[in-house]
Amino acid sequence: MLTEYRFGSSAIRHTFCSRCGVHPFASASFDIMGGDFHAVNIACLDDISPEELAAVPIIFEDGRNDAWDRPPAVTGYL
Repeated sequence: MLTEYRFGSSAIRHTFCSRCGVHPFASASFDIMGGDFHAVNIACLDDISPEELAAVPIIFEDGRNDAWDRPPAVTGYL
């Protein structure tokens, strides 16, 4: 039931479930981000405990300003 969606420059392959709409992962390749990458929605992983979720490192990126190499000025509401 996975479907691919692209928007804007169509550079990122957003994958989502066409039935429920959940967005489990995305992938693309950008030099500024080190080449090929995959972004995984960890909340979609089976059998992951709340403690494991809480321990996952978070990397903030300032997408609003296309500054993918640094966090936004404010992250408290994210």
